[in-house]
Amino acid sequence: MTCQRIICFQPGTILNGRYNKNESSYDFGSVIQPICDLGYTISNNVTQRVCTQYNPWSGEEPQCLIVKCSRPESFLNGWLTPDQPIYNYNTTIVLSCDNGYEVKDGPLRRTCLEDGTWGLVPIDCVKIICNDTVNVWHESVKEYPEISFNDVGRVIYNSSLFHLQEGSAEVNCSAEGKLSWTKSPLFGM
Repeated sequence: MTCQRIICFQPGTILNGRYNKNESSYDFGSVIQPICDLGYTISNNVTQRVCTQYNPWSGEEPQCLIVKCSRPESFLNGWLTPDQPIYNYNTTIVLSCDNGYEVKDGPLRRTCLEDGTWGLVPIDCVKIICNDTVNVWHESVKEYPEISFNDVGRVIYNSSLFHLQEGSAEVNCSAEGKLSWTKSPLFGM
């Protein structure tokens, strides 16, 4: 009676992945680890396989499935293109904000990353802030408000030099980020 050495042959290929070792045969007790390609993850939690005596390789065949990103839930006051509940790794979306809103931080185009996120910068549309004073400039203006889109603010005047004869001291904030008088004022000395 002779004892034969137990060996295992290459376990096969992994779709969208590979094993950390690539040999034609492995000795009893050898351990190999599946590694998924970038943007793919092990779906069945197989972290290693061992060359065994009765079953050539322990555990089930590993599967590498594409990483998914969920639709950004906090995205309000705008829309996404394409807009769907789940996106595959490396899919790019374009953010568009409603009239009077702008993307708070970061680029308008975001890509689903290998960790299943859209990156560290939050995806959010915020109201445009008006701080442009070109349309409401006048020597008498002492202070300009910083107001958001669709809001109305009051301009404060240097009353020792000028006074408001008629019109309004109120300004509107437009969707383009510009201040304008609600009604053109007339100033007197």
